[in-house]
Amino acid sequence: EIEVIVDEVDRDLDPGPRLLGEAGGIVEQRGGIIGVGSMQMPENLRSFDFTMCHLSEVGLWKETQGKKPEDLAQALRASVSDVPYSMIVLESTAKGVGNFFHREWQAAIARRSGYSPIFVAWFEVERYQREIENMTRFINWMVKDEYAMFLWEAGATLEGINWYFTYRQRENYDDWRMKSEFPS
Repeated sequence: EIEVIVDEVDRDLDPGPRLLGEAGGIVEQRGGIIGVGSMQMPENLRSFDFTMCHLSEVGLWKETQGKKPEDLAQALRASVSDVPYSMIVLESTAKGVGNFFHREWQAAIARRSGYSPIFVAWFEVERYQREIENMTRFINWMVKDEYAMFLWEAGATLEGINWYFTYRQRENYDDWRMKSEFPS
């Protein structure tokens, strides 16, 4: 499932707030349209005229019989007008090599597409912070841990590093799982 949001809509079309149905709706507070589509029916979004399109967790989009991630992306991209301030965002965690998202990422890095590759590390997101109870003990542990020091040198805060290792332990994640879910 994907959400697509555009910033402007004629308010005369729908004068009041309403709950969004399966097909989307109008958000009164923002004056935007939300369209909801799926891999099973990518063509349903072709009738929209979007200004902004956010394709979420594209690396997890699975190919099904007769449908590919490229089909949904194609339908959505075609619905976004090429006007000032329009935007198409393909976003995903580090999930998969050789899939549609990975190919799009590689094309952006090589400048073979009109997209700009932007990497946002987990520690750039404010919610991934955890207060440190004993700073001296934490620092003494951190300077002995190679990956904690890598995170520090990469720009993570002490509270971010504390969050990372606390979360990893709480969820019982191994290195691979943690690094694929929260890449640095």
